[in-house]
Amino acid sequence: MITSGYLIGQIIDEFSALGEQAKLRNRLGLSDLSVFSENFFRDILDIVEKLELVNTNEDRANEPGVDLGDENAKVAYQVTTTKTSDKIKNTLKKITPAQREKYKRFIVLIIGEKQDKYDSVITALSDRVTSGIEPSITFDPDTDIVDLTDLARKVVGLPFSEIQRLHKLVQDQMAQVKIELQVPDADGQYETSGYKLWEPLPVPKLGDGTKFAAWDAQFRGPKHILSEDDIHAAREAIEELSGRLHKLPRITREFFAMLHERADKNNLRFTDHRSLFVDSVGKTYPSAEIELSLLMAQNLLDVSHDPVPFNEHLPGEIGLQMGLGDDSFRLGFFDFVETNKLSFRRILGELDFSDF
Repeated sequence: MITSGYLIGQIIDEFSALGEQAKLRNRLGLSDLSVFSENFFRDILDIVEKLELVNTNEDRANEPGVDLGDENAKVAYQVTTTKTSDKIKNTLKKITPAQREKYKRFIVLIIGEKQDKYDSVITALSDRVTSGIEPSITFDPDTDIVDLTDLARKVVGLPFSEIQRLHKLVQDQMAQVKIELQVPDADGQYETSGYKLWEPLPVPKLGDGTKFAAWDAQFRGPKHILSEDDIHAAREAIEELSGRLHKLPRITREFFAMLHERADKNNLRFTDHRSLFVDSVGKTYPSAEIELSLLMAQNLLDVSHDPVPFNEHLPGEIGLQMGLGDDSFRLGFFDFVETNKLSFRRILGELDFSDF
């Protein structure tokens, strides 16, 4: 049985790791927080403090003075990784008249560890004329400057259901928050980069169309002589098919290859092309609907649910009917691959048309 102590321990460990990361950022002068990170702490504060905060920066970028606010509770937060007295004083000076109307208490949440003392803040609060802090603002450095350690202490006193809720939030989003707080290396590169998450595009290998055109010529009658026009048409069809496949994710291309491997000549709705039943594919491939949509968007297949005479209960059908400009290539592609014992996986999945 998972206990509250176990969950609290994991939450505190994540807070500690986040605090260390924030310290490193501050040493390098990196203090900005993304809206995603602000929203993460908004959700934490909502649970811990029983608030309904909104991110004021979502409506107005870099709202001065405060980042989060609950107008009903009249509480506002500035969320920062900077713990200095100057940061606290500047935050208080930036509070606008409109914000003073909405909120009665202003709190600074430091992502990391706050200072032991804030003597210069106390001095600034006692001399509002010199510091420029509005006299009507009530602020107590002892209670209105909080850090992750303060939040962790409050977690201990939460009901078990709220601890579970907080734990789920931390588990679901902490990885992304840590990515947001990563520090770039000397070359300005981040350990986790969105660019690296993209699947690399394959390099197609294209034949010149000679082999396919020569194979197709034998079905055009004894008087047909292979011409440069035949080869050119095949080459254009190869380039067109490769270009469409190149736009698709690898997993979709592999799905397309498997459709070809499992297709039959059913002679039902698609008399000139191999086909498969939609229900059969859906049962054997969980995300088939997504892959089929992507392939249809590239006009590489068709799905038909039209009634079949004398067989009205027949399920929908996927036709491997590629919408290519050259009819010879479109109609002969499947048979060319099978006759020459080529691989649909290599051709459609890896974009290797070198045997064409």
